[in-house]
Amino acid sequence: MIQYVHCCSLNRLALLYLFQFVAHPSIQQLLATIWYEGLPGFRRKPLAQKLMQISQVALLFPFYCMLYIIAPNTPTGKLMRKPFMKFLIHASSYLFFLLILILVSQRAEVQVIQIFGTASMRKALAEQLQKQRGNAPSPLEWIVVVYVLGFIWEETMEIFQEGIQSYLRNMWNFIDFTRNSLYVSVAILRIAAYIQQTREIAADPRTAYIPREQWDDFDPQLIAEGLFAAANVFR
Repeated sequence: MIQYVHCCSLNRLALLYLFQFVAHPSIQQLLATIWYEGLPGFRRKPLAQKLMQISQVALLFPFYCMLYIIAPNTPTGKLMRKPFMKFLIHASSYLFFLLILILVSQRAEVQVIQIFGTASMRKALAEQLQKQRGNAPSPLEWIVVVYVLGFIWEETMEIFQEGIQSYLRNMWNFIDFTRNSLYVSVAILRIAAYIQQTREIAADPRTAYIPREQWDDFDPQLIAEGLFAAANVFR
């Protein structure tokens, strides 16, 4: 019992010194320098200039990502490894993906054509909307596919770098695995639905205009849409 009390006292003392160490102004200065490395003078800039620089990185994050993939050893590529830049790029990419998911769920491409499209574009859209089955993925859905491939690659690299045992010890990885599995299931079901519907339309073109309310309850496309909604919850 005495040893236990002594051990607890030592732990409290160690934590006290640790907090004092981290809270020391010199340590705070060092941590801030490491965090904003690669962006000299960022903390001393006015708020407007900070927002402009952050917005620039946020809007150009696809360019920065491609540059890092193609030429990681360039000055800009090395800048992407700095903590604050990594945070901005990751946050921008995450918010953009959430925006894409919202646009996909709201069928934003349809709304854009209806508002800004020409008469011929609206006419083609009306004909396309009447065709309920056999439609290929929209451009926004292809962007989601690219993101999902990136998620899978990220988790695969994490397994190779940390090992499968370390990967499985982190419960957050189970959430990521479930999310990726759902997205992959959605892709497989959409492919199966497209093949099935294309064959049905080839045999009877009228099946392309069957309303969704009359589809089979276990139609692959309906199941895929349900799984897609479930996968978005894990974001």
